[in-house]
Amino acid sequence: MLIRYAFRKSARRPAPRAISVSGERTRGQDYYSAHVYLDNGHGEAVVCKVDGVTETSVQVRQWDETTAQFAIEREVPFDAVEGRRVDITHDYEGHQFGYRSPGVFFWYEFFRIYFIAVIFERLQQVLFNEKMLIRQERVDVLRQLLTRSERGRDIGMTVLAYQVDVHGVRFLRHPEYDKSSVHYRRIFDSLVESGDLRKDQAGLNYWVTPRALITLAAYETEERKHRDMLRPQKWMVWLTLLLLFGTGAQAYVAYMQFQRDLEKDRVSRDGRPGARNQSPGADSTSSPNGRVQPQVSAQQ
Repeated sequence: MLIRYAFRKSARRPAPRAISVSGERTRGQDYYSAHVYLDNGHGEAVVCKVDGVTETSVQVRQWDETTAQFAIEREVPFDAVEGRRVDITHDYEGHQFGYRSPGVFFWYEFFRIYFIAVIFERLQQVLFNEKMLIRQERVDVLRQLLTRSERGRDIGMTVLAYQVDVHGVRFLRHPEYDKSSVHYRRIFDSLVESGDLRKDQAGLNYWVTPRALITLAAYETEERKHRDMLRPQKWMVWLTLLLLFGTGAQAYVAYMQFQRDLEKDRVSRDGRPGARNQSPGADSTSSPNGRVQPQVSAQQ
């Protein structure tokens, strides 16, 4: 029952051959496509595209190796479809959802879980659009392309695929998408002009050439020389800072010693006998033995 629901849903709004993934053309998209793997009569499973359903059967087009398209029309009963591998794709306003189970497809459609996922993705896209896309330079691009080519089979790289690897899929909806694409396209073409990359006749795929190793080795050598030249200058800077710190410490010690000398001089002046205040109404004179004796004036 669930597989019939999935096939009917897919047949009502079949997806076109080309679907936009970004831009204004994604508005209003709501397409489905279903594929089922059936026996081709030789004991081999072959993929078939679901075109429609009846009460008892499924109308499909089988993949044709000679024409490289779904061209062989077939109609099979539902009993032959039960238990077979099923792939269902839902394209909704630039977002794609894939299902391997008719049951999961049913629950996503019944509760509109895909719509909630789109809302959450749009919120994440808004936050991502606030970020500035960091642009790499020629050497960084060449190094990353060389690293990728060494991981396995080198099947080439397009400018769009490279940017998706660097920034992620949300990059396709970023406001700076066009400017970033022009920047990386010029870098790729400049690397072709210098012989570090080669591209196909269509100008879409790029491959790393052996010259890229020479270019990166020369760049690393220059970087090493530059670092070696900067190392003595860094030591001079640290030495200058140490000298300044030592001079400042000596000046601070001298200043504190000067303040202590001033304090001692003030205390010594305040402690002399002649500096004490005298009592009012009395004259005092010093006796020969150094004692102070009061003098009282005689009354007439």
